[in-house]
Amino acid sequence: QPTIRVLGAFTNGGNSLGLSTDTQNHYELQNYTSLVHGNHYVKFGGRLRALTESNYTNANFNGTFTFPSFAAYQAQTPSQFAITAGKPLTNISEVDAGLYAEDDWKIRPNVTLSYGLRFETQNDIHDHGDFAPRASLAWGIGGGKKTVPKTVLRAGYGIFYDRFVSELVLQAEQLNGLNQQQYIVTNPTFYPQIPAVSSLPSASPTIYQIASNLRAPSIMQGAVSVERQLTKSSTLAVTYLNSLGEHQLFIRNSNAPFTPSGPRPNGTLDNIYQYDSEGIFRQNQLITNFRWNMGPKLSLFGFYTLSYANSDVHGAGSNPGFLSSQYNPMTDYGPASFDVRHRLFLLGTIAMPYGVRLSPFVIVQSGQPYDITEGEDVNGDSIFNDRPYFVSATTCSSRTVQGADVCTPLATFNTAHTAGQPIPINSERGQGQVAVNLRLSKTIGIGKKTERSSGSGGGGGGRGDFPGGGKGGPPGGGLGGRGLSASGSNPFAGGGTNRQYNLTFSVSARNILNHVNLASPVGNVDSPFAGTSTALASGPFNTSSANRRIDLQVLFSF
Repeated sequence: QPTIRVLGAFTNGGNSLGLSTDTQNHYELQNYTSLVHGNHYVKFGGRLRALTESNYTNANFNGTFTFPSFAAYQAQTPSQFAITAGKPLTNISEVDAGLYAEDDWKIRPNVTLSYGLRFETQNDIHDHGDFAPRASLAWGIGGGKKTVPKTVLRAGYGIFYDRFVSELVLQAEQLNGLNQQQYIVTNPTFYPQIPAVSSLPSASPTIYQIASNLRAPSIMQGAVSVERQLTKSSTLAVTYLNSLGEHQLFIRNSNAPFTPSGPRPNGTLDNIYQYDSEGIFRQNQLITNFRWNMGPKLSLFGFYTLSYANSDVHGAGSNPGFLSSQYNPMTDYGPASFDVRHRLFLLGTIAMPYGVRLSPFVIVQSGQPYDITEGEDVNGDSIFNDRPYFVSATTCSSRTVQGADVCTPLATFNTAHTAGQPIPINSERGQGQVAVNLRLSKTIGIGKKTERSSGSGGGGGGRGDFPGGGKGGPPGGGLGGRGLSASGSNPFAGGGTNRQYNLTFSVSARNILNHVNLASPVGNVDSPFAGTSTALASGPFNTSSANRRIDLQVLFSF
């Protein structure tokens, strides 16, 4: 059965994922060397990685009908039909390498200068050489020969590269028009029947490819921080972080028509979905973090981040998004999808009687940007991400239509682009999020005594328990997630025993107060749910299937 997709409403019918089998082999060789010479601590080394992947998939071999609205679905008038055919099996290989050298030069007992250079390269893309210099300075202010400085000033700058990941290489190889062929039919008249691929009327062959001049995405990051020891057991740090992203990835239809019904660059109906690296982002962050360590009994850690970020790239990680205007990326320049203005994290660990440890974790953040779109492919590029025109701030409690004007709980929009002003990207924001998480654990030591605690009892929980870094995420050290300074230690470390083996029992409650954290509202003005949230927020606030979740865990470490 074909997949039925009604934009902004639901997806039904057959499963477009089909059957998928993937086999990967990863090979990695590393060598790191460090040596001390006078006031210099020199580190150098390299890493060589290789991947072979064999992927079998018949995704979308059943076909997908896309309807622009619920009304169109009721009238059985889809605006697009897409189907894939060809060989299900694709094989790829990817190799990348990196070399680095770094020197920590202790100019004075309270001044350290760090500088280094990294070189990276990979196959599968045109860019075969990326040089990444880095430099930072740490200055301990005050103190003396026998006292540690209570104030530390840090500053640094570096260039960091991201690799073009194998998932994108696989897609470009899979849907290259030879291994597999994808066909798109605009305004199909054969619903719900599916003709043979060879007899599809007015089908546009669609392929994926990597731009010949694609470069590895880079981030130029500079930071300044001041850290002050307030008391014997507490510190406070303030960091300013500036990030400039260049050669960020997006997808464009490089053979889209110049006008909705006009000619295309190569004179054919082909859709050429091309990975390009012409995107940019700008981000400024002010980060304040504190640490209060009262020995093994009580430890608290937290930070607040104020962030402003703009970009013309609006994908997520290794899944770059499509441009809305195929020949003008700056049309999509605006608040980045990761532009969360305020973030607050509070973490702690409390030692209780009988070796029980209590670990609270509180997350609060403001709303995330989301885009206003319409369900039609207005510009003829075969991609459903066109934005309507803004007509007025007039709102209505339920969606109503008057000609090309659509009144929604957000505002009134023109979907024919005949009146008003174009809506900027990510013009709306969802609601804020709050989650109070709690973990209770007990570690039992087994076996002979060791010299020191293994520290296993305070960890645990899986990688999904706490949010990671990434753009706009919590910093990995004093100068941000790219590691321009010494990274902060884990506030939950410790809690193990001085025995050879440790058995930890724990109960973890996510969103223990059961606060309802909603995902961003539906931004499609043609949807009956426009301006309404229809799902729970993901990430550290909720799971996709539950608002509150309690996990029981047993961890054995040795």
